[in-house]
Amino acid sequence: MVRMVIKGSSAFKRTLKEGWKTLMSSRMGKVGFAIIAVFAFMAIFAPVIAPYPANYIAPVTDIFESLEYKFPYLNGSYVGPFLAYTPEMTWVGAAYPNGTLLAFSLSRAFAGEDPFQNGTMLVAEPNADGGRILSYTLKFWYNETGSLRYTEVEVDVSSYNLTLPLNYAAFINPSSEMRVDLMVSFIAVYNNSKVAIMDFLASRKVLSVIDLPQRLEGDTWYVLDTLSSKYYYGSMTAWSKRRHLALGNESRFYIVNFDYTINIFLGTLYVSHASVVEGNLTFAPKGGQLLYNFYSVVNGSFQFTTELVLTDGSTLYAFDSETGNVSWNRTYSIPGVGDLEILNPGQPPKSQDLLAIFVPVRHVNTIGYIVVDPRDGNYTGQSFLKTFKSKPEFLSGPLATSYQLIVGENNKTLGGYYDNVLISVWDGENTQVMVTTSLGYVYGSNLTREWPGWIGSYKGVMGKKGPNAMVAYTAFNMIYHVMEDGSLLQLNATGMSAQKGLKVSVLSYRDPVTHGPKPIDSVYFLESPTGYKKAGQRAMFVIIKMENGELLMRGLKGRYLPPLPPSLKPRPSGNRYIFGTDSQGHDILSQLIWGSRVAFVVGVLAAFGNVMIGTTMGVVSAFYGGRTDMIIMRLTDIMLTIPFLPIILILVAVIGPTIWNIILVIAVLGWAGIAKVIRAQALSLKARPFMDAARVAGASNARLIFVHLFPNVLPFTFLYMTIGVASAILTEASLSFLGLGDPRHVSWGQMLQTLLTSGAVLRAWWWLLPPGLAITLLSMGFYMLGRGFEEMVNPRLRRR
Repeated sequence: MVRMVIKGSSAFKRTLKEGWKTLMSSRMGKVGFAIIAVFAFMAIFAPVIAPYPANYIAPVTDIFESLEYKFPYLNGSYVGPFLAYTPEMTWVGAAYPNGTLLAFSLSRAFAGEDPFQNGTMLVAEPNADGGRILSYTLKFWYNETGSLRYTEVEVDVSSYNLTLPLNYAAFINPSSEMRVDLMVSFIAVYNNSKVAIMDFLASRKVLSVIDLPQRLEGDTWYVLDTLSSKYYYGSMTAWSKRRHLALGNESRFYIVNFDYTINIFLGTLYVSHASVVEGNLTFAPKGGQLLYNFYSVVNGSFQFTTELVLTDGSTLYAFDSETGNVSWNRTYSIPGVGDLEILNPGQPPKSQDLLAIFVPVRHVNTIGYIVVDPRDGNYTGQSFLKTFKSKPEFLSGPLATSYQLIVGENNKTLGGYYDNVLISVWDGENTQVMVTTSLGYVYGSNLTREWPGWIGSYKGVMGKKGPNAMVAYTAFNMIYHVMEDGSLLQLNATGMSAQKGLKVSVLSYRDPVTHGPKPIDSVYFLESPTGYKKAGQRAMFVIIKMENGELLMRGLKGRYLPPLPPSLKPRPSGNRYIFGTDSQGHDILSQLIWGSRVAFVVGVLAAFGNVMIGTTMGVVSAFYGGRTDMIIMRLTDIMLTIPFLPIILILVAVIGPTIWNIILVIAVLGWAGIAKVIRAQALSLKARPFMDAARVAGASNARLIFVHLFPNVLPFTFLYMTIGVASAILTEASLSFLGLGDPRHVSWGQMLQTLLTSGAVLRAWWWLLPPGLAITLLSMGFYMLGRGFEEMVNPRLRRR
């Protein structure tokens, strides 16, 4: 038996050697082999020769002509930035420890103009003596009838005893419903001892200064409520809202409460009431602290309350904003999991409508979030928990697009629902981004695995480089990572599903002189509410602080450039896209190179499966004859009558669109024609004298099949395999074009499918031609190689 196998192997090698010589003597065979060799080189060395990774998306600076502006006047350390809004104008600004306040209207930015050059702008510069601010010089630039005007006003603040540094500043406004322009003001904390409310935009004066009982020392945290807790009519002519500012350190906190009022007829602002509530802490607050605002329904009317919610890592504490007393405190445990450690990554763990608190939690290697009723801290039963191999850390979230508590009699919570909760987790090795839905589905992307060229190890704290240096916007499901090299990773989870992962863009700033990367220190995401009418949509901006202190404002509204045409010139990021990009910013050349791998794997393996099944069936049918031959041939006839493409579409849709499933389906359904041809050839060989001689010599059936029949039908097998490779490549391209390709791997058919769905077929020729020509050339290469094999099989063709 061993001797038989060795002889069979020798015969196989001899046949291959003779076939190779014959193939290389054919012109068509040589050309076909050369074409295949080029694409094989692309497939094997794709990681080396491809300009970018397979899933690469061009940086935002290359594909998005955004509203991006550099803050003028000052660089260096700053307090803020911050955002405020009115119905007609949206303001963004920055504040600096030296007391300088900057404010810019974004109304011009929405028109595509530089708000720092053509729009309304305020620079409030302090005039100080020995750290004590005597006055503010207000410098106004405003656009009127197309021309930029300038005015300057001096405001005396010497009686308020404001001393530097400026520790915190933010914008506040009375109400989004008030149709009055410029009704926004600063709230600023000076020297951690005084809180000043200043209307430098409208009335141009200090509205109120509130003294804190004691100056805060050490590391201090600040937070302004996102919504006012009380909304009422002071009179028919004035509207008021209560606002809250919380600030504190590891041992105490203050809550500044004030009523911010506007006279509708006179268009004036004033503070009608202000007070300070002091509280002592018996624990060091962990992570970021937020002031939550919520309401409950009691006897058919709204009840407004505001509480400061802090955590020590094991318990949530809620402090009443009016008294400073503890309203409730809760520790949490889930059956089967155990006691939960409360995490606070520095992001608001809440929903947009503030009716629920999304609390990030961890238990050993299990991490997730629970949903808490903010009125009493009770666990509502809603949660998401996932276990990792090592101790995980929250990077951002949980943030939800919506949450509604279902309230029954006696103000009892009956349950609730949420939608599209976005979380980001670092598991010690990989960065995982997950989206959970109200239906219980969880979709995730492993960033470290999917984008290895960009994602590395993360270390850091909120607001600095590292895993926590990010912000998220739930309405668009945006997350921003500041990476170790200082670039900015933008993750868009909109529409994320099991088949559709994150959209990823890299924002990398480069020095215009050295062309090296300019490291980013931190990022902040700013938004205006839905009440912004003039722009027609919500105002969304990212404030980026470079390590050199430079501040940039980047709008998320702008002109989307892809598909980018081919060009040898570098784009703003320094990248070159020689073959252009598709509509999502994928580099066409990179996708073309990486797609050759799918073409070869599917084509060669599916064709190999085809010919092996077909050759085996044909040889066995011819050799044994009789009933065996009849059964195999009837099965072959049935397979030939089955419509090939519709059945493949159905099977792939049922068992799943993966590369291996596609290979399996093509191999199982495509062998029938080959079996017919091989059977005919095997019948001819079976009747020849050398088979009779081997049979007389005592050769077994296995020897007759594997030593005498198989080597002699191999030329036909290879001939049909070359044709089968071309057919398999076209079949895979067709499946991908119809949306049934493997979404995890780039393929040429997938490129064409994206082109069709984007509607750019007639205008993006650089996107259409490369995959189309690649499919044509590689299929032609295997066809020409098959013609070379045909010359080897049919000697009469060699004499032509």
